[in-house]
Amino acid sequence: MPVRYPPNNQIPPVRSTRDTRKTRLVAYAEPEKSVSRRILRRLFSVPVIIPVVFLGAIVFGVLIYYWTVFSARIDNLLKGEVYTRSAGIYAAPKQLRVNEPISEEELITFLKRAGYVEKNQQADTSRGRYLENGSNLRAMESRSARSPISMDMGPCSTLYSNRN
Repeated sequence: MPVRYPPNNQIPPVRSTRDTRKTRLVAYAEPEKSVSRRILRRLFSVPVIIPVVFLGAIVFGVLIYYWTVFSARIDNLLKGEVYTRSAGIYAAPKQLRVNEPISEEELITFLKRAGYVEKNQQADTSRGRYLENGSNLRAMESRSARSPISMDMGPCSTLYSNRN
């Protein structure tokens, strides 16, 4: 307990009571600090601040990581068609055969129903694409396909296959 001394180390005179005694020292007891001050002092101590800063840095790093991952996903969705069918139940697929007579319009509608998009249109890479060059129509499967196939329309609306 701290002791408060009189200025210049002089002992103040003590009024005498019935019996005269020697002068005595007066001790000063510091009042107890308030509860809020004690709590704040504990919270801002070094053993508390160091782990809080360390954990805060880890949480901040995780938030930044997921912010970049999900913003990239959202940007990719906004580049192409947002409502792209990614899964579905399909009936038996229509089979196209080499030298099969089919018009370009029929083939384009068939490819669009199957989820193909034009080559110059923005869409995700998991979709097939087709390209019209005058009388030729070339369809390419997605990059994730096991064996890419390209088809060309011949001059007489006959389907030809070019395996790469």
